[in-house]
Amino acid sequence: MEGIKKLTQQMEKKSNKLENNVVSLYEKALKDFLTFLMKTYSNYEVDGILTYQEMNKYGRMKSFDKATIGIMKDLYKDIETDLNSHLYDVYTDSYYHTGWAIESDSKVKLGYRSLRLDVVKESIENEFVYLTLNEHLEKNRNDVILKLRNIITQGLVRGSTYKTMSKSVQEVFEGDVVKANRVVRTESGRVLEKAKLNSALHAESKGIQMGKKWNSVGDERVRVKHTALHDVTILVKGDFRIGDDTAQAPKMFSRPENTINCRCFLTYEILGIGNNTQHDYLEDKQLDEWKKERLTS
Repeated sequence: MEGIKKLTQQMEKKSNKLENNVVSLYEKALKDFLTFLMKTYSNYEVDGILTYQEMNKYGRMKSFDKATIGIMKDLYKDIETDLNSHLYDVYTDSYYHTGWAIESDSKVKLGYRSLRLDVVKESIENEFVYLTLNEHLEKNRNDVILKLRNIITQGLVRGSTYKTMSKSVQEVFEGDVVKANRVVRTESGRVLEKAKLNSALHAESKGIQMGKKWNSVGDERVRVKHTALHDVTILVKGDFRIGDDTAQAPKMFSRPENTINCRCFLTYEILGIGNNTQHDYLEDKQLDEWKKERLTS
């Protein structure tokens, strides 16, 4: 089904757009933090030097720490909002697109329904590599707050200038945006594969025999163990295996090294339609038309 390959490309473009937006959010947060840092230097420095001793007076350090936490909480709240909205779109678009492709190719009415919000939310919030999405974001946020706290404290103890301190802060932000976009890529891919799989499993439940094929992108960055899975085709309910780690689709293994930054994807094929009646007109339905006519509440 060529439509599913195109779906993967479309979702990658959406994810790239979100990654660019995440970079913009970090740039704004960095600007806010450096503005606050400069103001702090302006208020309390002596001959261009700001010391820990000076900042430890009158609760200044506690106030600085509170402001740091506030900036990072606002940043991660925006990331979480944008990412959850994006993942909702990825799941629904992918589920419906796969359902449309299966009905079009099989020419069988399979009773796809409009997705309930709680079903989509559950799929997005499912654990991956031991943590839920929100837990991953919270962990990353707490990690970067701790890093900022440490470099600020160390800089104050050394008597660093604003220029030196701001460079260290920028390096922390640049490192963290890479981690944030790694979550965006991994989660977008996981939700895409989960939606395609669930849509194919629905077809299977209606008597369509479905197979799924592992596809790697075929470049030097692909893990050797993932390259070994390329073109492996199994039944839709089956598991792919890497050692003793199993998964129904890419980005769904339990071990981080088999999941994070994975770019592999599944395509699906119809192996049989059982005793279902075929309807030739389904073959010519466009996606938008199919959604209006075929989805039930």
